[in-house]
Amino acid sequence: MAVAKQLMVYPANRLEDLAVLLNHVLTLGQSGGASGVLDSAQVIVENTGMQHWLNTELAKQNGIAMNIDYPLPGKFVWQLARQLLGDAQVPQQPPYQREALVWRIDDVLASDAILTNSAFSAVSYTHLTLPTNREV
Repeated sequence: MAVAKQLMVYPANRLEDLAVLLNHVLTLGQSGGASGVLDSAQVIVENTGMQHWLNTELAKQNGIAMNIDYPLPGKFVWQLARQLLGDAQVPQQPPYQREALVWRIDDVLASDAILTNSAFSAVSYTHLTLPTNREV
């Protein structure tokens, strides 16, 4: 993935108008030869619902919507940091990403410091053990 050459921000009150504008910007970008045929466009969206809606709107306007990446702001900034600072400076995934954070929290809860601490004695650590007899 190449470093973005420019960031364009288009504020508007109506999402439908922004979808039409985005369609024109993407069409001009493809015909202008600024990027390769196989390069994907990046459109930063607020949430995955916005991604789905925008992709549907672009498909309605063009008959198809493809080769468009819709990163969330956090993912976009993380990828940009990796591109600018290098892979050695910035890990591939952020340590606070949901998938990684779950296991980090689990490791802390399973640590001897927590299990032997009297402040946590009222809380049992049973989520790692499977129940031996289930009631049906």
